[in-house]
Amino acid sequence: MTISNDVVVILNGTSSSGKSSIAKKIQEQLDLPIMHAKVDHFLELFNFESFKTGVESLEAVKTGFSLFENSIENMCKTKYPILIDTVFERTEYFQGTINAIHNRVIYLIGIHCPVIELNIREKNRGDRRIGLAGEQFSLVHENMSYDFEVDSSIHSPDECASKIIEFINTKTGASSHS
Repeated sequence: MTISNDVVVILNGTSSSGKSSIAKKIQEQLDLPIMHAKVDHFLELFNFESFKTGVESLEAVKTGFSLFENSIENMCKTKYPILIDTVFERTEYFQGTINAIHNRVIYLIGIHCPVIELNIREKNRGDRRIGLAGEQFSLVHENMSYDFEVDSSIHSPDECASKIIEFINTKTGASSHS
């Protein structure tokens, strides 16, 4: 399968919703390289346990998102499609990411998963703070207008990836976020 080089696919969902697994399957299924940008890579620059206040932690998150947005802006200068794996907990993070994207067709994809399943996944992963996904659950999809949505509790990462690619191939050039 293939997609156009001018495409940016944004996967938005809570922690443990399956975004990264779906992104890997999209990369595997495509016949061309697609860059995978994860906001987690920029947030992992910080040891959040070392911050003494929530204000310091929030400032670090804002810094991480700013670095992420700068990276996205630079990726848009390449010839490759882009796959963004993120958690839009705040409108400013969504707007910053959208504003960083230039001369591309944007597809905003909602990755959904019930909170009960998210809690199970968090416990099984062991690398996330228990309760993080639950805290994000009511915020991440609030006021979002998606081009396409998948439920990762019903479909495997491979199936979600196939559905997303199929959707993009039928809609190329028709996104409401470009």
